[in-house]
Amino acid sequence: MRKFTKEISALLAAAAVGTTAYASLVSATSEPEAQVEGLMVASDEMNDDTATAGVPMVSDEQIETTTEDELPPTAGEPMPSDEFIETTTEEIVPLAGDIAMADGDINGDGTFGVSDVVLLQKWLLAVPDAHLANWWAADYNFDGRLDVFDLCLMKRELIQSRQTSQNSLNGIITFQMSPSKEGAAEFLARSDAPKGSYENDELYNITPQEITDQFGFRIFKYDQNCESYLEYNGNVYTLGTGFGGLGTVSFAVADLNNDGAIEIYFSYSWGSGIHCSQIGYFDSESLEVSDFDISCENKDMVLSVKNGKLEAYVAKLVGKGFVNISAEPLDKIGEITVDNGMIVFSSVANQALDRIKAITADDIDAVTLSAYPPEKSVKLTRDQIDKMLSLLEDINLYEEDGFQNEYDGQWMRFDILLNSGEQISFSPFVHFFFVGNTRYSASYEPCQALNVFANSIIAE
Repeated sequence: MRKFTKEISALLAAAAVGTTAYASLVSATSEPEAQVEGLMVASDEMNDDTATAGVPMVSDEQIETTTEDELPPTAGEPMPSDEFIETTTEEIVPLAGDIAMADGDINGDGTFGVSDVVLLQKWLLAVPDAHLANWWAADYNFDGRLDVFDLCLMKRELIQSRQTSQNSLNGIITFQMSPSKEGAAEFLARSDAPKGSYENDELYNITPQEITDQFGFRIFKYDQNCESYLEYNGNVYTLGTGFGGLGTVSFAVADLNNDGAIEIYFSYSWGSGIHCSQIGYFDSESLEVSDFDISCENKDMVLSVKNGKLEAYVAKLVGKGFVNISAEPLDKIGEITVDNGMIVFSSVANQALDRIKAITADDIDAVTLSAYPPEKSVKLTRDQIDKMLSLLEDINLYEEDGFQNEYDGQWMRFDILLNSGEQISFSPFVHFFFVGNTRYSASYEPCQALNVFANSIIAE
């Protein structure tokens, strides 16, 4: 068995690691301080509260928030002396044969990432509580000890793996459920693992193995309450909700905003009484889950790639149970795009509204507002027209809704007469929006704001 020891007589030697060259040799010294080629070696008198000779310390908060683009610097910086290298006689269990392969996962979370690089630097600096779960995973040059060379090699490995991952994202990868029990018991053993809310609620890993192999994440889903959870880089994130619906249905991996970090997109449905489907995504850069302002009632959605674009379609569902669903695309609802660096959803239905939103106050000759009940019509002032146009900007249409219903409640209609003589009408109604006589499902709050505004005019 191999053992790591404190016996490091030279922390830096003449070597070239990747693109970084170290030409100075730093030896142990009995002097309080020794400066060699501009590199400061820490003295024996330094304690844990003392900054190490110009080497930037890394706080616990930075470990959680640091990204791959913010890796701790190495080249040309002062490195810690032998006094700051911990000693262990702990035997290392090799991964295979007599040599344990270095895979970088020193914190033992199952993945290799920037947190491992930061942890190794903290360990070399003897930061309290900097514990390496897998010692051998950091010994990249297989010399039986941990030093700055392993740190440099680890950083190079991370950069190369990131580039490989980025190259694989030249396209958009979509996938659907592939249920198995792989890793489910391990996930449930976590202290932060959400528990099933129904008796005999079974948890499944619904991630295809090739997706996990390529990107390192896993998605788990319960087969009764339909809730889904993403396990990414050692942490757990909730994907949408499954309450009253099917939960997650389809998925995609991409880097649409080209920031070097993947996004994990997913469609899901929920709702007790009213079945509602939505689309959200997890951003591995910000580590946040967000939902798009898109909702479809009494339908499910599936993500698909057409002509190099990530699009959403009405789904035709196939399969039994909540963890074994496959979906086929029917009618296009919209596409996920990037606008000024922001990831947004652009619906097909919004094209009908874009023409109205393009109208300016100078294009308008007059606007008449009609209410039923009461049967009353009012011509808008110029200030009221400006307010109407401003409220229209917040309206977001989801899809054309072909249902023909009788409507109960108040009806508001705006009739716009353009300077060209053309007439355009629209009507907000609860969470629907009419352009002419065509009804679209729409965002509720903006429609309600437009209705409140119209009522304030009618009431004058």
